[in-house]
Amino acid sequence: MKYLNTNYWKKAYLLEFKLNGVLTDAFTFSVPPENEEFSFPQRKSETKTFGGAVVADYGNDIVQINLSGTTINQELKLIYKGSLGSAEMTGEQEAFYLRDLLRKYGTRDNLQNKEVYLYSLNGGGNTSSNPKWWKIYIGQFDISRNKDKPFCYNYKLNAIGAPEVTRKDLKSKTAQILIDGAKSLKDSVMAVTSKMNEWADKFEEFGASFLPDLASYIGTLRQCISAFNFSVSRYADIFSGIISQSTDIAIDSVMLGDKVLYTATRYYPTLVADVWNSCKDLVAVSKSIYNYCANIDETYFSLSSWQSIKELFDDSVSDLDIADVYSTMGHQEVTYANTVASITSKNLNSIGFAVLPGSDGQDDQIVTTYGYKVVSLTDAESSWDQLAYDYYGDSSLSSLIATYNNLPTDQPLKVGQSILIPNLNMAESKTAENEVYNSPDVKDNYGKDLLIEDKDFGVYNGDLAVVDGVDNLEQSLLNRYSTLVGARIRLEVYGIQASIGDALNATSALIQASVHQTTVEDPRVDSVEDILFEGKGDNLMVSVIYIDKNGAKRNFGGII
Repeated sequence: MKYLNTNYWKKAYLLEFKLNGVLTDAFTFSVPPENEEFSFPQRKSETKTFGGAVVADYGNDIVQINLSGTTINQELKLIYKGSLGSAEMTGEQEAFYLRDLLRKYGTRDNLQNKEVYLYSLNGGGNTSSNPKWWKIYIGQFDISRNKDKPFCYNYKLNAIGAPEVTRKDLKSKTAQILIDGAKSLKDSVMAVTSKMNEWADKFEEFGASFLPDLASYIGTLRQCISAFNFSVSRYADIFSGIISQSTDIAIDSVMLGDKVLYTATRYYPTLVADVWNSCKDLVAVSKSIYNYCANIDETYFSLSSWQSIKELFDDSVSDLDIADVYSTMGHQEVTYANTVASITSKNLNSIGFAVLPGSDGQDDQIVTTYGYKVVSLTDAESSWDQLAYDYYGDSSLSSLIATYNNLPTDQPLKVGQSILIPNLNMAESKTAENEVYNSPDVKDNYGKDLLIEDKDFGVYNGDLAVVDGVDNLEQSLLNRYSTLVGARIRLEVYGIQASIGDALNATSALIQASVHQTTVEDPRVDSVEDILFEGKGDNLMVSVIYIDKNGAKRNFGGII
């Protein structure tokens, strides 16, 4: 059997089939299509009012994709199947293999959990080097041949897809914020440590080498700067890689998104500890330099080493002036070191870590946090110990709160001062009423709204009542199911297609598709697993099984 050029597929299209987010089958046309047609309609609507026409422009609609071509002949061709390997097929086998795949994934059992993706391999031969792709819904697949070319099979594939995306587009905003934060830490602290090295040069320029203890401190400072820069660079590089890898996992897992990202970062406390410990060493040696310089007095002035230092200055500069120069340089070094510590602490806080300073010579501990709350101090909360006792039941955690706010524990607190209290309990951070500012994986995703009862606003103690938590989400869904599409201007996907009055004229597929579309449009819903409905007289009973943003599987419905 003769083989066709096995590189043709690298300019063709790859189809991937997934069930429940897992890749189960794949297919690539052995040769590029002869004709490719992509149509990009725009979503817009016009509503006529007494004041004039209102045009709602929602941008790009679904992409209409038409591919057509030929399998050429009966020579064996390579059918690339991505990570599932490859196969060799004749033109006839190729055409009918794809037909069988479409039949398999078109059965009722597979419809709810099926996903199909179309990748353009043109120019690279794989999805990573040329990442143009669509999630598609196949409309029709035609196979034909004519008597003039009996061994040549022609095909036409018609599909619609989500607007064209790339992997760069799919990198979530959260991922980019985290990566930018890691790079920003690296750039920011290295700019400061560069200044610290410059001041170390000034120390040596002004004779620090003549003072053995100070010279030793300067040498240690340079070592600490080098170690800190290395740990930060390692942290930024590895952390960015973790986030990028986690983002790819999130994409491949049907956009688990921010939950995957933040969970990934919290599994690397050792990496964070290396950064913080090297930062702490940098601060400690800077303080030693400052303390040494601040205590230079008359006892130094008679030393032969001091006389060597004096020769580096003009005769008009007194001993006390030289001592002040050293004290100023020492102060500058410790100021820079504290700046580095502040920048580092804020960055670690932003990704879910806090520092619990060790006591009595013990090492600092890296503590995982789940957001924070902002409190305004009262008369009863006049000390760090009292704050720790009020919010943790343990006054020994006072240094954790102080460090989280980049403040010393001996700094007095003032009434009305705003303090950040890191949350150490994931379960508590998920509640709706604790006002915790969280990362997306643990924050309250349900929100609050006005309660609706009997088609009117609910009242509680003479005021408008509020609904929150899951009840708020389900009230919102019921509102969607009870509204006819088009009833709200500029909200074209809000509501369902069939109203109660014309339910008998609506097909079951239309109702199901309509309920599915309006449900997933709510940002608090991740996916829909099943939809059941039953007509009862003039009413329609709807039941929807869905997964919400917190990963909980729920069953909700009602009469509409």
